[in-house]
Amino acid sequence: MPRQSSTRPQAPEGVSRNTKASAFCSFVQRYNDLVLQTHDYPDPDAIAAAYGLAALISALGGQAVICYTGSITRAITQEMLSILRIPILPAVCRPGKDSAILVVDGRIQNTNVTKFPAKYVAEIDHHPTKNAQIRVAFRDVRPHYGSASSIVGEYWRDLGLPIPRSVATALAIGLNTDTQRLMRETHIADIEIYSWLFKKVDRTYLQYVLNNNIERADFQYYSRAITSLIVRENFGLADLEELDNPALIAIIGDFLLTAKEIGVMLTLALSENKVMLSLRSEDPEYPVNDISMFITQGIGSAGGHRSMAAGTCPIPEGTDPVSLKKQIIDRYFSCLKTGYGLS
Repeated sequence: MPRQSSTRPQAPEGVSRNTKASAFCSFVQRYNDLVLQTHDYPDPDAIAAAYGLAALISALGGQAVICYTGSITRAITQEMLSILRIPILPAVCRPGKDSAILVVDGRIQNTNVTKFPAKYVAEIDHHPTKNAQIRVAFRDVRPHYGSASSIVGEYWRDLGLPIPRSVATALAIGLNTDTQRLMRETHIADIEIYSWLFKKVDRTYLQYVLNNNIERADFQYYSRAITSLIVRENFGLADLEELDNPALIAIIGDFLLTAKEIGVMLTLALSENKVMLSLRSEDPEYPVNDISMFITQGIGSAGGHRSMAAGTCPIPEGTDPVSLKKQIIDRYFSCLKTGYGLS
């Protein structure tokens, strides 16, 4: 059961009771001892949004812990946790059955959110989904927003609370990385909240993180991607073979998409007995949220936005990974046929 606080959080004076920020305050009145769970293998946006929520819940008189499943492999992200002192923990000790969980930067129903035997009470996300909604105490889903950090930043702004510098900096990092510096899936609301955050961040550290997102050890994978690159019409494909750093798949995909001849990009790799996929599109005729679901249908799961998506295909026991990758690649290039497989 949620712990009842002696101090009932209220929206600060002057804040409309009709705003999502006010609704979140009301939610924290009921559930003020929360577990904030990110999607598996959290990226900077998921981490930043969870951190911003945990700090906000504390400011409202409650308490929250942040957990995730998988790993955080990027050195720059690990450094961000250390420098900004973000208290995120791997879910080694599973939340108990009485824990109340809020899913951040994901949906409770998603396959990339490992389920615990606990009570899932809320979700805050910016990804579109075709999954049926389940009943929760609080939901704030804005598919037109570019990041979960934007939503959390709005809560702080609309409540008029003094945001700590480390929280503002984390949210600015999360917003920038998910929107590729306000150039991808960006809504006017993302720009407005970034302008508000920018006045409160550690600008030197923000610039450092955004300008240092690859390491020398990554160069071998960039080389492998360039060597394996196949382009058919404006569809690009790169096979990174085996990779123990799933986050790098998307980073390399973004890099390859900058080639003038490529409008749609699929980057894939073997990792932890799965084929991991990252898709990017600058061509409005080819929404990769639809393409990703088509190419993983019956063999995995996927989802995302029109311009960026991801998928996972487990390798069944006794299955040759090469044949599974060939099936994925064949389906991908078949999408070049007008409307093939797309809704």
